[in-house]
Amino acid sequence: MPVTRALHFQDFNPIEQSCNLAERSQKTQCFQGSASQIRRHGLPVLCAVSEYEHELNRLLRTLGITTVYVTHDQSEAMVLGDRIIVMGKGAIAQIGTPRDIYFAPASRFVAEFIGAANIIDAGYSNGSLLLPGGKLAASPDNSTTKERVLVMIRPESIRIVAAEGAGLCGQIETVSFVGDRQRAAIGEVAAKPIMVDVSNSVALKPGDRVGLAIDPSAVRLLPPEPV
Repeated sequence: MPVTRALHFQDFNPIEQSCNLAERSQKTQCFQGSASQIRRHGLPVLCAVSEYEHELNRLLRTLGITTVYVTHDQSEAMVLGDRIIVMGKGAIAQIGTPRDIYFAPASRFVAEFIGAANIIDAGYSNGSLLLPGGKLAASPDNSTTKERVLVMIRPESIRIVAAEGAGLCGQIETVSFVGDRQRAAIGEVAAKPIMVDVSNSVALKPGDRVGLAIDPSAVRLLPPEPV
């Protein structure tokens, strides 16, 4: 039985498949090896295609090949990597599992580089974030003596609830349909609109007053940015 099923890279048309040819015209470099040897080769993956990502993932795990895969595509890295090294300005910004990188970024750069992120500058007092739209409880892991903090919250970690009785409220500015979900921009919560990912089954419209529910564990305290 052949090990490969769908990796017909010789048929991969860069003109038809590339989603950003200017950025990704070079070959993605792939280093493969084992305890006894390492060999290097290039794969012409100009644009992440789900079929190729998942088949390559299956192939590498079936063969037990240790692989260092260099890519500019964040989705590709998350699908293929057991551990990810995020590089910024020629230096290592963070090393971790895909889940660590996504939910516990070490800096604002990593938070914004991997996935969508709300970066919020907030006041802090007695275990709560102080925002124009109200208060938000912070995890004990985020305790600090500082009066102002920088935090990250992923859009899918926020739930829209009734405004009445909510500790954090705002007004819907825009609602965008993005296929598998809606993305709502909620104003008056922080200094800039908060992005919230919502199921397509929820009826939303600009101008609605809503409450936001956020689990404290979803709030990630980021280190202050260098001056």
